Amino acid sequence: MHRMSPPPLALLLTALVAVTAAAEPKTAWDVTERDRGLPRAVALASAKGPDTVLFLIDPTPSLGQVDFLGAFAAAQKKNGANGRIGVLEMGGKRAAFGTDADISLQRMLKRPAAFIRNVYAGVRQAIPVLKKRSGERVLVIVTLENGDLEDEDGQLERTAMLLRRAKIKCHVIAREVVVSDNYARRRLGFPPRDAAWAGPESALTEFPQGWLMQGYPNEQASSGFATYGLTRLAAATGGRVYLSNLPSEGHKCTGGGLNCLLCSGDHAPTDRHFLAAQLKALAPSVESRRDIWKQAGKDPYLAATLRVWDDGARVGLFRSGPTLRSEGRMLKRVSPRANGFALEFDRRFEQDAKRALRLVETCTKLIADLDATFEKAKAKVAKAKTAKRGGGGGTYRYRANADVTRALLVLTRLNLKLYAHWCREVAPVLARARRPDVAAPEVPYDFGDDGLRLEGSSMYHISLCHGFAPLRRLKFPGRVALKADFDEFEREFARIMRIYAHTPYAEVLRRSALVWPHLAVRGQERDPPRGNVGSEKSDTTTRPARQPAPSAGESGGTTTGGG
Repeated sequence: MHRMSPPPLALLLTALVAVTAAAEPKTAWDVTERDRGLPRAVALASAKGPDTVLFLIDPTPSLGQVDFLGAFAAAQKKNGANGRIGVLEMGGKRAAFGTDADISLQRMLKRPAAFIRNVYAGVRQAIPVLKKRSGERVLVIVTLENGDLEDEDGQLERTAMLLRRAKIKCHVIAREVVVSDNYARRRLGFPPRDAAWAGPESALTEFPQGWLMQGYPNEQASSGFATYGLTRLAAATGGRVYLSNLPSEGHKCTGGGLNCLLCSGDHAPTDRHFLAAQLKALAPSVESRRDIWKQAGKDPYLAATLRVWDDGARVGLFRSGPTLRSEGRMLKRVSPRANGFALEFDRRFEQDAKRALRLVETCTKLIADLDATFEKAKAKVAKAKTAKRGGGGGTYRYRANADVTRALLVLTRLNLKLYAHWCREVAPVLARARRPDVAAPEVPYDFGDDGLRLEGSSMYHISLCHGFAPLRRLKFPGRVALKADFDEFEREFARIMRIYAHTPYAEVLRRSALVWPHLAVRGQERDPPRGNVGSEKSDTTTRPARQPAPSAGESGGTTTGGG
């Protein structure tokens, strides 16, 4: 009888590698559980099976807002047999299990810590504590405020390696971040010593920020995922990320506490629910940062977006430039430009009009450069066959960034033309009406009879939350002369909504605005009332408070519906 020879070792190894590679998560979608309420997240993270489940608590005030204590008590009652569930404060050395865990958690939440914390250092400190427990072990990181501060390069992968070596699975209960979240970096500047800001949902900041006349529309739109570092730990150890957002005050069409001109703010946002299929296709990669950078350096869409951001920052279209630059087929870390905005918004209206028209030419050039890149990229991407949706967070995600960047450039160009028209046709008339004998801008301007002094110009931001069509009926200054520009942006807005509706990128565009310029006046300053008036000491280690992304549902985080 003929015996079948065993398959060669090389074939067995190839098959094993193929199975392993297929099982490894590639994008944040593969490891993220949508926000379905904190009790459910805590219950799933502590589900029966492992011998030990240790909750590593970052005791920020937000845990009290979401009643984490109640959710933990319910999970203890359901899954906490034999004292298998414990708690450990971030940075602590002694864990509490069983009934002691409830007491320890109450003590933590009575004295919450609102300062910025490197949770990854806390994870490394918790590993020896958990290694003392026998059997299968799970670490659950609970942080609703931190996660955007990492150690120096390489430490995140070292943390993941230490977890794998100790055979510890890592789950995460965290808050959903906004698109290209750099809020803490912008508000606090330099990070603490031996640390770096790394807040976005992706391994790199892909979307231009600090737009002239727009600010940060990305910080008004939820990304659908947690910060990259936390998602990476879960993906590298076979864990899950459970999103749990803070309570929201409800939808607001405009940021900064301003009222919408078209509604009372009590309607449901158009893109309230993200489509699962679209969000999956746009999910960021969870591979190592080094591998992501290596792949991203070859992407033509990302290179074009970073180039537009850098060129725009050079002439004052952006507050500052990118921290990365694409050189050849590699990404290189650079110091961002910080030239500030090109417009002064003072009483020299004619000079500002000239500056605005020069920026219009720059916008036109940048749009043309992006269009040329799109045409070249189509051929390259088709040839390389790398345009698959969800392909490791590759081309489709970076194309979305480039598309929305182009749409915002068209919108910025329209806003600049509106402002230039207002400076030349409207502002001088309004200024003369306030003070007929107005002097040159260099001459100090006295207060009028109404106690106000003309300072220059400002503007109302009229949100695109309701779409662009309702805004066409408003009587913008120059709307007749700029009809072609209005038509062009209307087509661009419709294109983005057609391709990216119910995604974070559509929401970024909806959080942008058309501007309506007006005169800026200042009231006469008065001496403060007598008394013990002093300024409080500022603490640069305290995390700045902010509202959840208003594009989300009632829970403060974006929900996912449909396929």
